[in-house]
Amino acid sequence: MKKMVLFTLCIFFPLLVTTTRGDEKIALQEKKTTDFDSNFSMEEARLKGRVTDSQGHPVIGASVRIKGTLHGTITDSDGYFNLPIESNQSISLIVAYIGYQEVTILISDPLDFITIIIPEETN
Repeated sequence: MKKMVLFTLCIFFPLLVTTTRGDEKIALQEKKTTDFDSNFSMEEARLKGRVTDSQGHPVIGASVRIKGTLHGTITDSDGYFNLPIESNQSISLIVAYIGYQEVTILISDPLDFITIIIPEETN
């Protein structure tokens, strides 16, 4: 059971935890910011927004990531996200969720709050 919990944590929070093992006990430790990819220097700038469907309902758990990187987040129970960004330069975001079309959007002013509407997939 301990291995399953650890595996689950590592899958869903790979940038948040490291593991050490000693005396058959597993300890989780928060990673320091220096453990992030050295090609991506994070400053204090953050991109904040909300993902909704075409009817204005929040999309819970949608993936929001910066195109061309592995840096991203998921939306909370109200559809909001808060993503650290490198600077206030324009960036492309990819928003995806099962049952909805993947959307790529260019954000010209990432310091403004944004609302992203993703359409449902059609068969």
